[in-house]
Amino acid sequence: MSIFKYILNPFVEFKEPEPGQASSLPSNNQPKPVISTPDNTASKPAESTPSKTNDTGNFRSFFEKLIEDANEKNPIFQGTDIKEFIDTKVELDSIPDEATKIKTAFNVLKRTGVTKDKLLSTGQEYIKLIEHELAGIEGAFSQQYKNDVQLKEEQIQAKAQEIAALNDKISAIHQEISNLSQQVSQSKEQLTNNKNQFILAGQQKKSELESELNKINQYL
Repeated sequence: MSIFKYILNPFVEFKEPEPGQASSLPSNNQPKPVISTPDNTASKPAESTPSKTNDTGNFRSFFEKLIEDANEKNPIFQGTDIKEFIDTKVELDSIPDEATKIKTAFNVLKRTGVTKDKLLSTGQEYIKLIEHELAGIEGAFSQQYKNDVQLKEEQIQAKAQEIAALNDKISAIHQEISNLSQQVSQSKEQLTNNKNQFILAGQQKKSELESELNKINQYL
Protein backbone atom coordinates (compact mmCIF):
# COMPACT_ATOMS: atom_id res chain seq x y z
CA MET A 1 0.00 0.00 0.00
CA SER A 2 1.49 3.40 -1.00
CA ILE A 3 2.14 6.07 1.61
CA PHE A 4 -0.79 8.30 0.67
CA LYS A 5 -3.15 5.32 0.68
CA TYR A 6 -1.84 4.40 4.12
CA ILE A 7 -2.48 7.92 5.36
CA LEU A 8 -5.95 8.22 3.82
CA ASN A 9 -7.11 4.66 4.35
CA PRO A 10 -9.34 5.52 7.35
CA PHE A 11 -11.18 8.14 5.27
CA VAL A 12 -11.09 7.01 1.65
CA GLU A 13 -11.73 3.54 0.27
CA PHE A 14 -9.16 2.41 -2.32
CA LYS A 15 -9.08 -0.57 -4.60
CA GLU A 16 -5.96 -2.63 -4.03
CA PRO A 17 -3.73 -2.89 -7.15
CA GLU A 18 -3.40 -6.15 -8.99
CA PRO A 19 -0.40 -8.34 -8.05
CA GLY A 20 2.77 -6.98 -9.65
CA GLN A 21 1.23 -3.50 -10.24
CA ALA A 22 3.46 -0.80 -8.72
CA SER A 23 2.27 2.49 -7.28
CA SER A 24 3.35 5.66 -9.08
CA LEU A 25 4.03 7.62 -5.87
CA PRO A 26 7.64 8.89 -5.83
CA SER A 27 10.08 8.35 -3.01
CA ASN A 28 12.43 11.02 -1.73
CA ASN A 29 14.96 8.27 -0.96
CA GLN A 30 15.56 7.64 -4.64
CA PRO A 31 17.79 10.46 -6.00
CA LYS A 32 17.53 11.24 -9.68
CA PRO A 33 20.66 11.29 -11.90
CA VAL A 34 21.85 14.76 -12.84
CA ILE A 35 22.10 15.73 -16.49
CA SER A 36 22.13 19.03 -18.34
CA THR A 37 18.91 20.68 -19.45
CA PRO A 38 17.90 19.41 -22.91
CA ASP A 39 19.27 21.56 -25.74
CA ASN A 40 18.68 21.68 -29.47
CA THR A 41 19.98 18.12 -29.78
CA ALA A 42 16.99 16.75 -27.89
CA SER A 43 15.64 13.68 -29.55
CA LYS A 44 12.87 14.14 -32.07
CA PRO A 45 10.09 11.69 -32.82
CA ALA A 46 11.01 9.40 -35.69
CA GLU A 47 9.60 10.58 -38.98
CA SER A 48 7.01 8.25 -40.35
CA THR A 49 4.33 8.18 -42.96
CA PRO A 50 1.41 10.22 -41.58
CA SER A 51 -1.64 8.27 -40.58
CA LYS A 52 -4.91 9.00 -42.32
CA THR A 53 -6.71 8.84 -38.98
CA ASN A 54 -6.81 11.44 -36.21
CA ASP A 55 -5.33 9.00 -33.69
CA THR A 56 -2.59 10.78 -31.72
CA GLY A 57 -1.74 7.75 -29.58
CA ASN A 58 1.78 7.16 -30.93
CA PHE A 59 2.72 10.82 -30.69
CA ARG A 60 1.18 11.13 -27.24
CA SER A 61 3.43 8.27 -26.12
CA PHE A 62 6.43 10.29 -27.30
CA PHE A 63 5.51 13.22 -25.08
CA GLU A 64 4.72 10.93 -22.16
CA LYS A 65 8.22 9.44 -22.48
CA LEU A 66 9.71 12.92 -22.84
CA ILE A 67 8.23 13.91 -19.49
CA GLU A 68 9.15 10.58 -17.90
CA ASP A 69 12.80 10.87 -18.98
CA ALA A 70 13.04 14.48 -17.83
CA ASN A 71 11.48 13.55 -14.50
CA GLU A 72 14.08 10.84 -13.95
CA LYS A 73 17.21 12.57 -15.27
CA ASN A 74 16.84 16.36 -15.24
CA PRO A 75 17.90 18.01 -11.94
CA ILE A 76 15.15 20.59 -12.35
CA PHE A 77 12.64 17.89 -11.53
CA GLN A 78 14.37 16.33 -8.54
CA GLY A 79 11.97 15.43 -5.76
CA THR A 80 8.20 15.52 -5.97
CA ASP A 81 6.82 17.70 -8.75
CA ILE A 82 3.78 18.15 -10.96
CA LYS A 83 4.24 14.73 -12.59
CA GLU A 84 3.99 12.89 -9.28
CA PHE A 85 1.07 15.12 -8.35
CA ILE A 86 -0.81 14.10 -11.50
CA ASP A 87 0.10 10.44 -10.96
CA THR A 88 -1.27 10.71 -7.43
CA LYS A 89 -4.50 12.24 -8.71
CA VAL A 90 -4.90 9.26 -11.03
CA GLU A 91 -4.73 6.95 -8.04
CA LEU A 92 -7.46 9.01 -6.39
CA ASP A 93 -10.00 8.39 -9.16
CA SER A 94 -12.36 6.97 -6.57
CA ILE A 95 -12.90 10.57 -5.39
CA PRO A 96 -15.48 12.01 -7.82
CA ASP A 97 -15.08 15.70 -6.97
CA GLU A 98 -12.12 17.27 -8.79
CA ALA A 99 -11.48 19.96 -6.17
CA THR A 100 -11.44 17.39 -3.38
CA LYS A 101 -9.18 15.14 -5.44
CA ILE A 102 -6.68 17.97 -6.03
CA LYS A 103 -6.63 19.03 -2.38
CA THR A 104 -6.30 15.44 -1.19
CA ALA A 105 -3.40 14.71 -3.56
CA PHE A 106 -1.66 17.92 -2.48
CA ASN A 107 -2.12 17.20 1.21
CA VAL A 108 -0.67 13.72 0.74
CA LEU A 109 2.36 14.97 -1.21
CA LYS A 110 3.06 17.83 1.21
CA ARG A 111 4.62 15.16 3.39
CA THR A 112 7.28 14.74 0.67
CA GLY A 113 8.08 18.46 0.69
CA VAL A 114 6.11 19.58 -2.36
CA THR A 115 4.67 23.09 -2.48
CA LYS A 116 2.18 24.84 -4.71
CA ASP A 117 5.02 26.92 -6.19
CA LYS A 118 6.96 23.72 -6.94
CA LEU A 119 3.96 22.26 -8.76
CA LEU A 120 3.45 25.42 -10.82
CA SER A 121 7.13 25.95 -11.64
CA THR A 122 7.81 22.34 -12.65
CA GLY A 123 4.61 22.33 -14.68
CA GLN A 124 5.94 25.33 -16.63
CA GLU A 125 9.28 23.58 -17.14
CA TYR A 126 7.54 20.53 -18.60
CA ILE A 127 5.57 22.85 -20.87
CA LYS A 128 8.86 24.39 -22.06
CA LEU A 129 10.16 20.92 -22.95
CA ILE A 130 7.01 20.22 -24.95
CA GLU A 131 7.19 23.61 -26.69
CA HIS A 132 10.82 22.87 -27.59
CA GLU A 133 9.75 19.66 -29.32
CA LEU A 134 6.80 21.37 -31.00
CA ALA A 135 9.15 24.02 -32.39
CA GLY A 136 11.59 21.35 -33.57
CA ILE A 137 8.92 19.47 -35.50
CA GLU A 138 8.55 22.38 -37.93
CA GLY A 139 11.94 21.68 -39.50
CA ALA A 140 11.27 17.96 -39.78
CA PHE A 141 7.79 18.64 -41.14
CA SER A 142 9.13 21.08 -43.75
CA GLN A 143 11.74 18.59 -44.99
CA GLN A 144 9.30 15.69 -45.14
CA TYR A 145 6.66 17.91 -46.75
CA LYS A 146 9.22 18.87 -49.39
CA ASN A 147 10.11 15.21 -50.03
CA ASP A 148 6.61 13.76 -49.91
CA VAL A 149 4.55 16.61 -51.35
CA GLN A 150 6.45 19.38 -53.10
CA LEU A 151 8.79 17.13 -55.11
CA LYS A 152 5.86 14.97 -56.24
CA GLU A 153 3.86 18.09 -57.12
CA GLU A 154 6.80 19.23 -59.26
CA GLN A 155 6.87 15.80 -60.92
CA ILE A 156 3.14 16.05 -61.59
CA GLN A 157 3.63 19.49 -63.12
CA ALA A 158 6.48 18.21 -65.29
CA LYS A 159 4.37 15.26 -66.46
CA ALA A 160 1.48 17.62 -67.19
CA GLN A 161 3.83 19.73 -69.32
CA GLU A 162 4.97 16.58 -71.12
CA ILE A 163 1.34 15.70 -71.81
CA ALA A 164 0.67 19.23 -73.07
CA ALA A 165 3.70 19.01 -75.36
CA LEU A 166 2.59 15.59 -76.60
CA ASN A 167 -0.93 16.90 -77.16
CA ASP A 168 0.49 19.77 -79.21
CA LYS A 169 2.57 17.29 -81.19
CA ILE A 170 -0.44 15.04 -81.69
CA SER A 171 -2.49 18.01 -82.88
CA ALA A 172 0.27 18.94 -85.32
CA ILE A 173 0.42 15.34 -86.59
CA HIS A 174 -3.36 15.29 -86.99
CA GLN A 175 -3.09 18.46 -89.04
CA GLU A 176 -0.35 16.91 -91.16
CA ILE A 177 -2.53 13.84 -91.70
CA SER A 178 -5.44 16.07 -92.70
CA ASN A 179 -3.26 17.98 -95.16
CA LEU A 180 -1.81 14.77 -96.60
CA SER A 181 -5.27 13.24 -96.89
CA GLN A 182 -6.45 16.28 -98.80
CA GLN A 183 -3.41 16.07 -101.07
CA VAL A 184 -4.00 12.35 -101.61
CA SER A 185 -7.62 12.98 -102.50
CA GLN A 186 -6.68 15.71 -104.95
CA SER A 187 -3.90 13.60 -106.45
CA LYS A 188 -6.19 10.59 -106.87
CA GLU A 189 -8.80 12.73 -108.57
CA GLN A 190 -6.24 14.39 -110.82
CA LEU A 191 -4.51 11.12 -111.73
CA THR A 192 -7.80 9.36 -112.44
CA ASN A 193 -8.97 12.26 -114.58
CA ASN A 194 -5.67 12.35 -116.48
CA LYS A 195 -5.83 8.61 -117.00
CA ASN A 196 -9.37 8.78 -118.37
CA GLN A 197 -8.55 11.74 -120.61
CA PHE A 198 -5.46 9.96 -121.90
CA ILE A 199 -7.43 6.80 -122.72
CA LEU A 200 -10.20 8.84 -124.35
CA ALA A 201 -7.74 10.81 -126.46
CA GLY A 202 -5.98 7.60 -127.52
CA GLN A 203 -9.23 5.89 -128.43
CA GLN A 204 -10.32 8.93 -130.43
CA LYS A 205 -7.05 9.03 -132.35
CA LYS A 206 -7.19 5.29 -132.91
CA SER A 207 -10.73 5.59 -134.27
CA GLU A 208 -9.66 8.37 -136.60
CA LEU A 209 -6.83 6.26 -138.02
CA GLU A 210 -9.07 3.19 -138.32
CA SER A 211 -11.61 5.30 -140.18
CA GLU A 212 -8.95 6.51 -142.62
CA LEU A 213 -7.73 2.97 -143.20
CA ASN A 214 -11.26 1.82 -143.95
CA LYS A 215 -11.72 4.64 -146.42
CA ILE A 216 -8.48 3.78 -148.21
CA ASN A 217 -9.50 0.17 -148.51
CA GLN A 218 -12.90 1.19 -149.73
CA TYR A 219 -11.96 3.78 -152.31
CA LEU A 220 -8.60 2.64 -153.61
